[in-house]
Amino acid sequence: LPIMYANTTTVTSLISEEGIPPARATVRLRKNSIGSGQSQPVLATNAHLDEKTSDASQPDRKSKEELDFAMTQAKFPMRPSDLFLTIFSDVIRVVENNDDPLVGLVSPTLLGSTGSVKATLLGPTRDILHYYIHQMMEAQHEVLISVGFWAKKTVNSLVLNNGFTMISQKLGRERPGTKLMVKLLWDRGFPRNTNLHFHSHVKEDKLSGLRVPTKEAPNIDFEVVNYHRPFLGTLHTKFLIIDRKILLLSSNNIQDKENMELSVHMEGAIVNSFYDTYMINWGTEFKAPLPCINTPATSDTFGIPLELFGMSPEPFHAINLDLPLPPLATDEDGRDIPVPPQKNMYTSIQPIKTLFLHSVEAQRVVPMAVVNRRPKGTPGHFDTQNPQDEAWSSAFRNAQRNIFIQTPDFNAKPARRGVIEACRRGVRVTLWLCYGYNDIKEKMPFQGGTNHSVVRKMYRQLAKFNTRCERNFIVCWHVAKGDTKPH
Repeated sequence: LPIMYANTTTVTSLISEEGIPPARATVRLRKNSIGSGQSQPVLATNAHLDEKTSDASQPDRKSKEELDFAMTQAKFPMRPSDLFLTIFSDVIRVVENNDDPLVGLVSPTLLGSTGSVKATLLGPTRDILHYYIHQMMEAQHEVLISVGFWAKKTVNSLVLNNGFTMISQKLGRERPGTKLMVKLLWDRGFPRNTNLHFHSHVKEDKLSGLRVPTKEAPNIDFEVVNYHRPFLGTLHTKFLIIDRKILLLSSNNIQDKENMELSVHMEGAIVNSFYDTYMINWGTEFKAPLPCINTPATSDTFGIPLELFGMSPEPFHAINLDLPLPPLATDEDGRDIPVPPQKNMYTSIQPIKTLFLHSVEAQRVVPMAVVNRRPKGTPGHFDTQNPQDEAWSSAFRNAQRNIFIQTPDFNAKPARRGVIEACRRGVRVTLWLCYGYNDIKEKMPFQGGTNHSVVRKMYRQLAKFNTRCERNFIVCWHVAKGDTKPH
């Protein structure tokens, strides 16, 4: 059997079928996966060169047999591009050669999947939280939330708090006696997480102080786990799963930073992969079994025209929509609970439409791959043998025409090396970076340096090759209008 399907067991299926907690399920799957499956065809890969090497690395030359083999590792609805399969092949190799089959924080058989992208949001955190609330209002059984940081004394935590209150009130009206299960996974770095397990349940008497509305939302059953790997291993995933049918993959934490954030609404079998990742990251027992543990998402049809807020998608063009505000929550006396005004001054200068409903064509089911890496407690970039880092490295090595990267920070040495090698091959690399973002922290030892210092160094390195390859390196800076640094 192919590697990924030699053992079709997943962490989720072990929890479902044997009733064991996530920690035991991960141990069981690791033990059962060792030595299973057949090896990939032998590949002649290029050595990765450092930033000062005189010869730029060349793209991997995968044979048709190798690409065909990668195609067998997932139930893709169609054959992806050769670039996709090349990257996927390199990711498979990392998983196969690693001592831990869960190095990608997902069961190997769920690494490749399929899914449909329904909508995209591009705007401040407040708008994304409003979209969360709209979607959670229709939840029937469970909501799983993973977030890096939950700032308790913030406007946006109050917005989400009020959202849960509204959801609870709706449940009380429409389904009396029914409770919605909400699991929260976050990283607050509690001292107790210095133990060997990295996970700790947050006690219920502590939740109100963190603005989790246990009293205001009696029809919601909250359970919260804190996950942190000492000392610097931060949980960085931000996503929400509703009834194991809807996945909202986002960039924002629950805080009031004046960032432009991104959220993508996906459905289909890809939800099962993120569900499995959530089980692995949860890493401890559940106080109550998950209602949807036995009902996986499916993705059997193509091009389903998915409506949103009463709007039907166009055949070939996205629709830019105003995001409706959620209804106000009310207190015990029926009075509206006021929500503080938006703190981000830059979003009020000119109203923007943050929601994009994708076309029918764009919503069709397509191949997808989940490439994660676990939190790393020690500084530095020495552990790159994981699916996420390898996907980036392979993309840098195999790009043929152009690469576009938008990120707040760009200073990791392996990524810098990949950009330099691509520019030397004639690939045009465009970076959109935030000027001055996080400069104080990035100047600290082992953090890689500030964006502007890294960019200057990269230009100097490219110029030393005397091939004018620095012309392929395009950097654009963004910051709030009228400012020279972010707030």
